Amino acid sequence: MCCTADSWDCGATAKMPWLRLVIGLFVAAQTMSLGIAIALSPPEDATTRLLLQGGMLAATALVLGLLGGSLAADAWRELRRGRMTMEALFAVGVIAALAVSVRAMATGRGGVYF
Repeated sequence: MCCTADSWDCGATAKMPWLRLVIGLFVAAQTMSLGIAIALSPPEDATTRLLLQGGMLAATALVLGLLGGSLAADAWRELRRGRMTMEALFAVGVIAALAVSVRAMATGRGGVYF
């Protein structure tokens, strides 16, 4: 068991990874659904498109904050040791997809992959 007798909040912290995973999966699923809807039927108004895509960006940042922190920390630790791991490659892919999506959102051309 991970808890000691004097650790009164161990039950709450032991369940937090599951709560973060559930919230992250729910928000990610909603963001993907909204992204598909925008791709299939783009809004006529540029302001509406920017608001929807901005909401998707905020939701993506939430999911990355909830689920990507340990991945980024592991990747950074291993990169400082001079090792390229799968975590680092995954982090590079996530950063590239975000950069392309933010650029497409700002210019109004191209796909948004939040």
